[in-house]
Amino acid sequence: MAQHLNIDSVRVDCIEWVPENAAWRRRRPTVKDILQTDVFSQPGIHIFVFPEIAKIEKLWNHGKNRDPLCNQLSNKFRIPQFFWSRLGWDANGFFRPQANTVSGERIVRSYTSTFRFLLKQVKLTTKPGPVRSMTGTATLPDGGETLDYDWEYYGLHSVWTQLKGSQPGSNRYCQVLLCFDLVAEMRRRVLDAFEASDGNLTSASPFGVHNVFLEPLIEQYDTALWGFRIPVRKYEKVVFSRLR
Repeated sequence: MAQHLNIDSVRVDCIEWVPENAAWRRRRPTVKDILQTDVFSQPGIHIFVFPEIAKIEKLWNHGKNRDPLCNQLSNKFRIPQFFWSRLGWDANGFFRPQANTVSGERIVRSYTSTFRFLLKQVKLTTKPGPVRSMTGTATLPDGGETLDYDWEYYGLHSVWTQLKGSQPGSNRYCQVLLCFDLVAEMRRRVLDAFEASDGNLTSASPFGVHNVFLEPLIEQYDTALWGFRIPVRKYEKVVFSRLR
């Protein structure tokens, strides 16, 4: 059953590059603010970090507009419906770019891209009691140790527009990036990465925000990959000891 929430009260993390000040600023707008603002005609970079897609699917708006929030976001930002589907959510990864999907009085051209990443974080669990493991559910005794894991999902959608009638430089472009499903640590690292970047350089390229986001993402993948090392090594030692 859909959860009826007023989008006036649902806030998201946001970081924006303001060309006039040549600086980043952070704020927490409501979902209603984002849906009602003509963000594509505002020069600069606008990064919005939404809740998990599973929650977005269940949020409905009170009032005359009874569309699910995911439909409202799709209509405004041209997000393909596949992005919200279970198949899209469980995909190991995909990238779907499109040209000139967004139009407006001030917009010369636009590019949108939708992409998802999925990774597994493996960990050793020593806490006694029932745990979910790769072999099912097990009960650990005191001092027992087994493998456990967590899935991390990263869903993103970007919109880049070139604006007419603006001054040369970053005033000519608008970048919007919507982020979904980021774990708390990744959310912090992504916002910090953008805050440390040069907004003028990032906004000029249709894929500028991708470059900034990929830096903390690659670090996260590297951490996940090397996280297999200790559990796998322990497993090897056990197997080899039995073969002697």
